[in-house]
Amino acid sequence: MATDSGEMLQGVTVEDRRVRELRAELRRRGLKAVYERVRDDPGNPDINHIDGIRGAFHLTYEPVGAVDVGDDWLVWQAWSYREGVVRLQVTPGPLRPIARH
Repeated sequence: MATDSGEMLQGVTVEDRRVRELRAELRRRGLKAVYERVRDDPGNPDINHIDGIRGAFHLTYEPVGAVDVGDDWLVWQAWSYREGVVRLQVTPGPLRPIARH
């Protein structure tokens, strides 16, 4: 993840923060972002994301342009994409776990 030790956003909490906050942080650090929209996918029979705090999810991911991402969207996770660029996984609102752990 982009927040791990030695990564571009080391020490930054990204989960459940507004996109506008992360965009400001990226500017301060001289970084750019690409975006990936995360959606609940109840039709997916496989649990493809398990979080010890948030629960288990059926999710899909799709690239989305920066102009299509609202400032109030939530950041799900951040990943190192390439030098100077992070991939922010974003969603317009909270995602619904299918089960709590």
